[in-house]
Amino acid sequence: MNPLSLINLISATIYIYLAISCHNAGKLELESKINRLFSLLCVCFSIWGFSFAFMHSATSKAEIEIWYNISSIGWCMFCGFAVHSILLMTGKESWLKMKWVLFAIYAPGVIFILREFTGSLYAVDFIRIGYGFSEKPNVGGIWFWIFVLHQTGSELFGLFLLFVWGRRSLIIREKKQAKVMIITTSASLVLAFTSDILLPALDIFIVPSLSPIFILIWGYGIWYSISRYKFMSLNLAFTVDEISSRMRDLFFVLDQDLNIIKINNRVVDLLGFEERDILNSSFLNIIKNKTLISEFHSITENIESRLEIDDAFNTA
Repeated sequence: MNPLSLINLISATIYIYLAISCHNAGKLELESKINRLFSLLCVCFSIWGFSFAFMHSATSKAEIEIWYNISSIGWCMFCGFAVHSILLMTGKESWLKMKWVLFAIYAPGVIFILREFTGSLYAVDFIRIGYGFSEKPNVGGIWFWIFVLHQTGSELFGLFLLFVWGRRSLIIREKKQAKVMIITTSASLVLAFTSDILLPALDIFIVPSLSPIFILIWGYGIWYSISRYKFMSLNLAFTVDEISSRMRDLFFVLDQDLNIIKINNRVVDLLGFEERDILNSSFLNIIKNKTLISEFHSITENIESRLEIDDAFNTA
């Protein structure tokens, strides 16, 4: 195995380590989606790096194409997982309740993979450079431009969300996380775009394909955020959502004006409200309602009764 292949193999191993770290960072949260998504994102990069390790050591074009097709699972799907995880991280989970949003996030990646396995999505040939190969892009094909525009647009959209999130956040830790991720992600994308897209598109072949290696800069940013700023170890908004959905008691979240901004399913079940009817209304309206007050007292008495039984049992 040549040196470039070995470096790609090491990068694939590092991404697996990051996937495990991202998963473990969320062990205090209840089934955290954001941690699973970041883990899947790292798996995409690992598949990319692992496939490129064998592609750069291939001895025939047929072998190159086999490993290149496998690598497309990583470089076609990573944008979907990245955008999805950033939407959750920046508090845009309400967008994901619209089914067309998830379709728009993941469908392009699936279509690109199918195109790569059944035809030519990006590369029409491979140029030997040093210890590896560089893709010769099909700049005259419509699929090349659809792919490049989609990937570039998704990446810029994700960076924009991170920038706005960091600017608006009142938590210093989140501001620093956003800064680290924007810097490391931008550096990775600029280097990868230049070496694997821009230069080959201009018919300049001076370095082999190095994207999985350059993306390690992003990986360092994730590792640094986890170790320094406890990234993904405690996401308050997401934790509130997870905990409230499992509570068997009434749960209200109020803003500074005592308007209701969130309720759990028990409020709907016990008090008969629909979420759309109660959100943004004053909590005082509920307190003034005698029927609802009696419901509160009844629920409170039931809770106290259960606690007394538990205490008596524990004492015994």
